[in-house]
Order: sequence, then structure tokens, then C-alpha cells
Amino acid sequence: MTQAQSRRLRVNDSVSKTFRGVRKRSWGRYVSEIRLPGKKTRVWLGSFASPEMAARAYDSAAAFLRGTSAVLNFPDSVSSLPQPESCSREHIQSAAAKAAAQMLEMETEERETSSGWSPTTFEQVKEAPLLSPLRLGLLGFGPASDEDTLLLPAYF
Repeated sequence: MTQAQSRRLRVNDSVSKTFRGVRKRSWGRYVSEIRLPGKKTRVWLGSFASPEMAARAYDSAAAFLRGTSAVLNFPDSVSSLPQPESCSREHIQSAAAKAAAQMLEMETEERETSSGWSPTTFEQVKEAPLLSPLRLGLLGFGPASDEDTLLLPAYF
């Protein structure tokens, strides 16, 4: 086994130990799948940008397939998980995708609140005119409003 292969195995092991039902691909995407109860077949839940999204997709499928006996990555959020309409693969995959999208929304909201910049605030700041101290003085605000201070300093 090469050093790169052993490193990939360590990375995959660390992700799978962190989140149940989640693996990391060698190119950096996180995938999630779940075994059907009593069968050897698996349901592919999808490929995701973050391990949290993949874990949330797994939780949605596990809560539906295993009920109260399911071991979940985020047990506190079981009530807010989308439930599939039926036991079909398509419905399970659809609910898992919705759960991952919810996680993406939560991550985006956390980033906005922690940085203090919402998209609306950013747009407002971007559209606002830039007012330098000199410009403020010309408009009659601040210390540059006196005629004498509008002149350039002596060293120019």
C-alpha cells in the first residue's frame, strides 16, 4: 500500500468515525448511503459538499427506515427532518436531499450571523457612496468644514 492510499484511508476513517453513514471521496466530496433494514442492498443518498450535509441526509433516511431505534448524527434535530412519502428509493433520496439543503441553509445563516453581514447589508454597503474626510468637509460635516483645513498640508 502506498503512502497516498494509507493517507486516504485515514481520512476516510476519520470522517466515518465522525459521522455515521458518511464517506469522503479522494477528490474531497462527501457521500452518504444507508443499508436497507434486513437486506444487503444500499440506498445511495447523494454526494455533498460538506460532511454535515451528508450526515443530515443519512439522518433523514435512518429516522424513516429505523424509527426510534435509529442511531443519528444529530439526534436533537430529528423532529425537523423531512420524511419520505414512501419506502421507495426515490422518495428516500428526495427527503435526504431536502435534509441536506436544510443543513446548507443553517450553515449559511450561521455564517451570516457570525460575520454580521447579511446579503442585504452587503448590498447596501456596496451601493453606498464612499465619503472621504475631504468629501465630508466639503459637504459641511466634520473638521474639514473650515476653509483653512481644505488646503493640502505644507509638505506637498
